[in-house]
Amino acid sequence: MTDCITGDHDFTDASFEMILSTLKAPGAITQSMPCVVHGQRCRADKAHIHVTGPPCVDWSAQGLHKRTNGPTTSAFVAWACQRMLLQEDFILHENVQNFPVACLLYTSDAAD
Repeated sequence: MTDCITGDHDFTDASFEMILSTLKAPGAITQSMPCVVHGQRCRADKAHIHVTGPPCVDWSAQGLHKRTNGPTTSAFVAWACQRMLLQEDFILHENVQNFPVACLLYTSDAAD
């Protein structure tokens, strides 16, 4: 079970674990997807740096504070699994202050 702690923000969430394990299954996340520009499947290759600002609604003061139980958790986990697959040299992740950095570290450690 996930147990991430950052300052006074902590969570333990079995649904986060379930989503992560599902997306880590072989073939769940791939390097290619349908491309509207080329009319075929195009491949996403490893970059030297990946910059992102994923949805923050579940962690923001103006959101519902559902954290890992919120509707954007699956998008974050899919993004994290793609990072595990591509293994970029550097990742710059921007989010709200309440987003637990430990989640990034946890998903990064799960790649090992």
